[in-house]
Amino acid sequence: MLASWKQNIQSLGSPRTSQSATAGVGINLALHEPSSPTSCVYVQDLAPEGSAAKGGLKSGDVIVRVDDTKFGLGEKYVPQDVAAHIKGPEGSSVTVVVNRDGV
Repeated sequence: MLASWKQNIQSLGSPRTSQSATAGVGINLALHEPSSPTSCVYVQDLAPEGSAAKGGLKSGDVIVRVDDTKFGLGEKYVPQDVAAHIKGPEGSSVTVVVNRDGV
């Protein structure tokens, strides 16, 4: 099942976020089965007060698209690549499409 989530990016008040020009949505990403042809980036955990959790993202969700950038199974990318597309100016919005059924 694919789920789409759009939320305004908000600062979570961490020193790195508040001193940076960009902000995140309160998620930690991880790479599922790095050596597998079906490797993918998924939501490892969420900050309960983060905008991602408030918007409905869940631990285990597989990121398949961020705004107009697709992240397909087996492509060579790492969590930092996906995070770079999710981060943005505080107050801006991002659309994240996930596969909720996992890989």
